[in-house]
Amino acid sequence: MTRLRSLRTGVVASTVLVGSLAWTAPIRHLHVALRASEPAANDTLATPPRAIRLEFTQAIEVPLSRVTLTGRDSIELSLSPARAADSTDRAIVADVASAMQAGSYRVRWTVTSRDSHTIRGEYAFTVLRAAADTSLAATRAIDADSSAASTTGEQTAGDSAEFDAQSPAYVLVRWLTYAGMLGVIGALLFRVAVLRTAQRRHSMDDPATAMAFRTALSGARVGGIVAAVVLLIAAVLRLAAQLRTVVGEMTFDPAMTRALLTDTEWGWGWIAQVVAALTALGIAARRDDLTSNVSIAPVEIVGGLAAVALAVSAALSGHPAAATPAWLAVGLDAGHVLAAGGWIGTLAYVALAGVPATSCMQPDCRPPVVRDLITSFSNVAVVCVAAIVLTGLAAAWIQMQSVPALWTTPYGRVLLIKLGLFALVGAVGAYNWRVTTPRVLATGGISRLRAAIAFELGFAVLLLGATAVLVATPPPAEAMGVPASAVAP
Repeated sequence: MTRLRSLRTGVVASTVLVGSLAWTAPIRHLHVALRASEPAANDTLATPPRAIRLEFTQAIEVPLSRVTLTGRDSIELSLSPARAADSTDRAIVADVASAMQAGSYRVRWTVTSRDSHTIRGEYAFTVLRAAADTSLAATRAIDADSSAASTTGEQTAGDSAEFDAQSPAYVLVRWLTYAGMLGVIGALLFRVAVLRTAQRRHSMDDPATAMAFRTALSGARVGGIVAAVVLLIAAVLRLAAQLRTVVGEMTFDPAMTRALLTDTEWGWGWIAQVVAALTALGIAARRDDLTSNVSIAPVEIVGGLAAVALAVSAALSGHPAAATPAWLAVGLDAGHVLAAGGWIGTLAYVALAGVPATSCMQPDCRPPVVRDLITSFSNVAVVCVAAIVLTGLAAAWIQMQSVPALWTTPYGRVLLIKLGLFALVGAVGAYNWRVTTPRVLATGGISRLRAAIAFELGFAVLLLGATAVLVATPPPAEAMGVPASAVAP
């Protein structure tokens, strides 16, 4: 009872900690910042500028960029659509298509970084002398076509704090996405690496044993369907949330939606997620008999490719897409997600499908089957945990480049929380593997084994929560080293 009470206390404390991170992380640092502008903030110009040029601290998704220019009486001047100023995609230019009078002007901008985080800003400058043509009315008819084609934004920097990539609602959507991914990956590995390996050690001539494995397979099938459906629902919610952060309000913008999905890495990742989820759904819904085919079937190869696509889609929607080199960061993150699915996802199916399926067997026949299921899973888990550690360390170094950043930056502190939860999950898993499982199998009471695994999964759920917060927290390379003058007032 003391051990159970301690575990419950740990789960509650970890939940409160992860929840507080989800609510406090959004208010501190930006993922991308304005480095320089022409005209500059608070500048005084003798003559009107012909264009607005904005340079940022990292590459941005140019098709999603919006720049507006307003003058006196909040009259909005016509600008051309923002375009890339050079090949780095760190600077954009919007030509001024309307004549400008003397007076004060305000530039408002909205940009989205390669790792899918949208920020807004504004600054002011002053023009001392009007352009040759000071009649705005005379230019409106000429500029009607370009004004209609231009994408303008009306949101201010203050509005961006209401909903962005770090908002709790978006964190929850990402948590659902990761849970669905791990469920899909776990269903595949549970079938191929756990059930198939365990069933080779038993005769399928025994009706009860055959029924147990068929029931476990059916449970994995149902779990795979649920995970794929959750993933599709999360994809719809994630698209809506991302459009909300880019547009600045909850409205459907066909042009912006098309640009987001077809012209950005985030969009490519989203499409890959949807296609992979639909593929996984079709595979999970397919009925077959595990005991009739002990080799890997072509459909399972397709499922493996879908799992890889899911892992890559997660990387394209986060920090790895903006890292250098991007191909290495994306590969490491994809491997990290696959390994997490192989460990946590597969463990969920062992607890919810594998062990319960043996309840149809005689009490003296049940422990050997449970033991072989656990042993088969343990072999998978050891490999996956090693992969998680290696890919996680390499990815953390790419993002932080410094050990002190672990405790001096918000990203590092959230990462420490994630590492602590990872250690808890690993410790509980190791205890279950080396102590709980042998003791239960020797003395009976398999329900206690399921309870022990449930505690392990409870910490794993919190670990996913910390991950959902971490991917929205700026790495030190983004949150540090930005000159104070780069951020416009």
